[in-house]
Amino acid sequence: MADQLHTKTKTSLTDLNLAHEGLTWGLEGFTIGATLAEVRRGWEKRLRSVRDECARLDGVLKSVGKDFGEIEVDIRRSFRNTSPDARQKDR
Repeated sequence: MADQLHTKTKTSLTDLNLAHEGLTWGLEGFTIGATLAEVRRGWEKRLRSVRDECARLDGVLKSVGKDFGEIEVDIRRSFRNTSPDARQKDR
């Protein structure tokens, strides 16, 4: 899931850049151009932060999932070794 969100934010950054192409044309001298640029920079910063955090979380979540799976196998194995059937075989 984190990987998908990472990909989506990359796409959103591209879409944001494309949407802003030529947007300020003819706005020289008006404060709206500077305001739009400031808003755009803010959104780019937020999207990059989300993208980077998702990339970090993807690796962490995959590692935790792998570790959890290995622990679960070990726990199942330990229950098999302590089951009544296993104890009687040792006698």
